[in-house]
Amino acid sequence: MLQARGEHICRIWFGPWPWVLLYGAEECEAILGSNKILKKPFQYGFLSGWIGQGLLIR
Repeated sequence: MLQARGEHICRIWFGPWPWVLLYGAEECEAILGSNKILKKPFQYGFLSGWIGQGLLIR
């Protein structure tokens, strides 16, 4: 849906929390390549039991 409209970033609200959806390598690299915010939000805690500790959760 984002690609069809030519957009590469979108914000949606999941309850009281804003989520940012990215489409495109440059946008993802800008966010994921930054080391400014290293503390993961609490949502990652739900994943740790499923996929364990690794690059995503570390």
